[in-house]
Amino acid sequence: MYEDDKDKVRRNLVALSGFILVSAYLELKLPNKVFDVQLPKETNKIWVVVLVVLAYAFWRFIHTDDARKARSSIASQYADCRTQVFNFLIFRDLKRVFHAKPPRWINAAPIEARMEQERNSGQYQYVRVTALVPSNTRRWPHNGFEQRSGSTVIDVKFAFLYTPEMAGHDAILHNFEQQASTGVGELTFTFPRWIEFFVTLSSIVILLVRSEIIPEVIIPYGMAVGAGVITLTRALS
Repeated sequence: MYEDDKDKVRRNLVALSGFILVSAYLELKLPNKVFDVQLPKETNKIWVVVLVVLAYAFWRFIHTDDARKARSSIASQYADCRTQVFNFLIFRDLKRVFHAKPPRWINAAPIEARMEQERNSGQYQYVRVTALVPSNTRRWPHNGFEQRSGSTVIDVKFAFLYTPEMAGHDAILHNFEQQASTGVGELTFTFPRWIEFFVTLSSIVILLVRSEIIPEVIIPYGMAVGAGVITLTRALS
């Protein structure tokens, strides 16, 4: 594909698709002659020719370097959007655990076991959770129904107060709340099937709002598909 043809390829596809869509909307009829050439009475033959031309223009467009780069960029952005949505879902479930509510899809047993271990260490007067932070979100599922289950690593941040015996060793520890964090390790989760639909729809909406290159691809693709359906229907009628 020559460099100076790239803009023409996209323009030709949009122009042809636009003409077909406008003609269908305005219910325009084909003329009897074009440039003094008598057109066949079987209009479906004409639409077959138009369909072939449209298919060729679409094929030329999807194989341009700009179209390839745009598709690759959109796919990468879509994967990032899915990860962000899963982040939101996991953080919301961790928030439920933080407020001592039963989680919806997280196995919170490792968190409870680790906090119980810290409380029973003998050197703390009390221990309370201050944050639950996932540390490797990239391992979360983002493709297909079969990856709705997985695991991540959670860091527990907590506040504690030393027991009087421990505080007696250092005056600065007396009645002074300390901050610390500890890892929980692998924390499993399982999403229900409807979550996949929610993630997909949410990711598409986020992508449409944020991506600047969506119009460069969606508009030509959408117009070509719509024009193709109309042309195919008329060719078969």
